[in-house]
Amino acid sequence: DAAFCFGSGTTGSISCSMGRAFAAWLKVEGESGNLFVNNPLSPPKEQTLTLDIDGRITEERFTTRPTYSFQLEAFRDAVARGEPVHTRGVDSLATIQALQGIRALAGKE
Repeated sequence: DAAFCFGSGTTGSISCSMGRAFAAWLKVEGESGNLFVNNPLSPPKEQTLTLDIDGRITEERFTTRPTYSFQLEAFRDAVARGEPVHTRGVDSLATIQALQGIRALAGKE
């Protein structure tokens, strides 16, 4: 488990374990509502996104197509057609740094 407090005052938390049955979800709470994503990690299982803004609820279901196929298509389009890459190395580095910080605080480094 880890809790975060960002310079803007925004807070966040994560919890993970390899010791329990598969469960993955994402919840974002805001001033006007919240977003809940059931299973953002494993497309072969059911994936849903539920958005509640001021009591107006919408739900979307996603394809069971493997996410890797989308990544391959994006790579192909960037190389073959010069289309923009939607993820940058700086984002990956920031994620690695955050995970390293969590591991260090947990005494795992």
